Amino acid sequence: MNDESLMLGLERGFLDYTVPANADRIPQFISNDPSRGEKVITTMREEMRNCDSFMFSVAFITYDGVNALLEEFKYLRDHGIPGKILTSQYQNFTEPKAIRKIQSLGNIEIKIVTEEQMKMHSKCYIFSRKGTYDVIIGSSNLTNNALCSNGEWNVRFNSLSTGELVKDIIDSFEKVFEHAMPITDQWMEVYEEIYDRYRFSTPAFHDIPAQNNGIRPNKMQEEALRGLQEIRNRGGTRALVISATGSGKTYLSAFDAKAYGGRFLYLVHRRPILNKSFESFRRVLGSGASMAKYDSSQGCPDEDYIFATVQTMSNPEVYRRIPRDRFDYIMIDEVHHIGAPTYQAIVDYFEPSFLAGMTATPDRSDGFDIYGFFHHNIAYEIRLKQAMEYNLVCPFHYFGISDIEVGGVSLDDVSRFSDIEFEKRVEYVIDNAEFYGHGGDRLRGLAFCSTLKEAEMFSTMFNRRGYRTAWVSGSLDKDVLEILIERLESDEEDYALDYIFAVDLFNEGVDIPSVNQVIMLRPTESPIVYIQQLGRGLRLDKGKDFVTVLDFIGNYDKNYNIPIALSDDHSYSKIEARRFVASGDSIIYGNSTISFDEVSKAKIYESIDKASFSKDAILVEAYMELKSKLGRIPKLIEFRKYGSMDVLNILSKHNSYHNFLKKKDKDYHTAFSPKAEEMLEYLTKIIAPGKRVLEVEVLKMICSGGDSVKERIEEMHPELDQNALNNIVSVFDGLKSSAFVGMSIRIS
Repeated sequence: MNDESLMLGLERGFLDYTVPANADRIPQFISNDPSRGEKVITTMREEMRNCDSFMFSVAFITYDGVNALLEEFKYLRDHGIPGKILTSQYQNFTEPKAIRKIQSLGNIEIKIVTEEQMKMHSKCYIFSRKGTYDVIIGSSNLTNNALCSNGEWNVRFNSLSTGELVKDIIDSFEKVFEHAMPITDQWMEVYEEIYDRYRFSTPAFHDIPAQNNGIRPNKMQEEALRGLQEIRNRGGTRALVISATGSGKTYLSAFDAKAYGGRFLYLVHRRPILNKSFESFRRVLGSGASMAKYDSSQGCPDEDYIFATVQTMSNPEVYRRIPRDRFDYIMIDEVHHIGAPTYQAIVDYFEPSFLAGMTATPDRSDGFDIYGFFHHNIAYEIRLKQAMEYNLVCPFHYFGISDIEVGGVSLDDVSRFSDIEFEKRVEYVIDNAEFYGHGGDRLRGLAFCSTLKEAEMFSTMFNRRGYRTAWVSGSLDKDVLEILIERLESDEEDYALDYIFAVDLFNEGVDIPSVNQVIMLRPTESPIVYIQQLGRGLRLDKGKDFVTVLDFIGNYDKNYNIPIALSDDHSYSKIEARRFVASGDSIIYGNSTISFDEVSKAKIYESIDKASFSKDAILVEAYMELKSKLGRIPKLIEFRKYGSMDVLNILSKHNSYHNFLKKKDKDYHTAFSPKAEEMLEYLTKIIAPGKRVLEVEVLKMICSGGDSVKERIEEMHPELDQNALNNIVSVFDGLKSSAFVGMSIRIS
């Protein structure tokens, strides 16, 4: 940093915002502003990655705040960059678990200011770099809320080491640090007892009572309820709700069933989900509601609200005991399975006045038109991105970790490597799982494997190292499976499990809210499956404030699916995918964070670069999904409206939307002459990229006819010089081609 660049930055920041200056030298206002894609944590990451040493003075530190920055703390440790952290015992808010994690890093000296010394309430982060300092000072503590979502106000400024302000700040830090208390094991044991007493004497989470005393729909549920009622008001008899895992679909069903009245059937595909759904409905409907769980031994039920599994109700000997019109309203959970024969048997038999379904993943690969089945009536759609915005799901801290390799090949195929080599991978996974940790007190982990053999080997080797684990697959007896889930949720020391390793199971229909660590040990072949697996950890639970997601990334061709899934951006835009990998924190909402180590980041970039998002298979799949949703051929603007494929992928491959539809959709019958098609291709090439708005203005002028276009541009945009005018006009030279012969066009 030189004096001149610093002076210009200060002048820009405090005197005149029009002064040109180096962005790194301008004092900045740092806050969490979702509307502008800004988070405090983004600036913190940048500073931590570029400093020579650091000093933090923060009143409060929580484990979720440390965990959110763990990839940066790891970088500082691995590069031998020293730091000092000063925190306080004020109100016993700082978490012992956070202190112990910082101590374990080895490169940070941490001290604490007790309440006897002072009621310390500072929030200041000082980064030294090549004899200069960057300082962030304001309101943000080292907590996940402060870094990501709270309404924080901070200022970041630069200074030479000779600056008076930074000298006063550092002198004050060093003075307090000198007299602060070193944190010993003995002191920590005492503080942990104090912290636990304080925490458990202050209730922060209340169980919902059995009666409907104050239970109200959340924002998502209110909007969905309005959508369902609007469909009914216009005479609709079927409706689909698309709702992210954990966003409250069951309570939504209960609220709507209560509002609708009449006789109601709720269908699920697994018994444990039925039991939990029954209890959720009871909370909404009250203890006096007429409710029952249906089993195959019963005849026609008498209760108003009936709960049954699809397996039970799809048996002809069962459903034929019940009149076809017995239910006024049927709601089907996980309705993306509706194309299966068991589901079809039920909907073919019963004749309710209203049929609704709920799912987080309506876009299926089995070819069944779920949108058509529900008459294209989408009552409401909330994907992961919105659920995070509405705080309906548990925040996650995602860590993309480069998988261990032998000879440049990832150790994710058990059959290709020796037990010794595979054991190295297990050790690697354990080391990272322990380092990155989990939310909540007790570990409850769910790991997704590629093969049954891999799941068995992971479980066996984890058990040898003192963990309590089990493996599961789709072939496992359901009763055994339920016992294993119960053990994962249990707090009993001699009964509990730490991990379940799953293969081809747990992607959906499993409700384990307490899961606080999810490990991906398989390639990401599909964004849909990836989100399903991620969703196993996203349910809100009083025992966790975040879930850790560890994604072991190998040399896979489809690594590009990772940013697509995490960002919930299905445009298949390489620019957007790369932007998410580079700065995912500023894109996703709320307290969730995204971190990639440098090697895994490089692997994803390589996958994005090699990917062909203009392959017909990808284009047609995205097109057909949107067409199925709308029930007609989509307009180009609707691809963006509904978060689908970036239409430039289609247009760059087929030169025009017309050409694509003519080749790929048998329902498209519009025909143009060869000259008209040539014109359309030319205009598509000019307008579709949308690089310059002025080009669109010029095209409008051309279409409207009249005087020379160039003269009209000069009149409307006097700020343009002759070179700019000539460049814009030259873009339309193609209008002089044979395709446009006969048109009255005067460009210049």
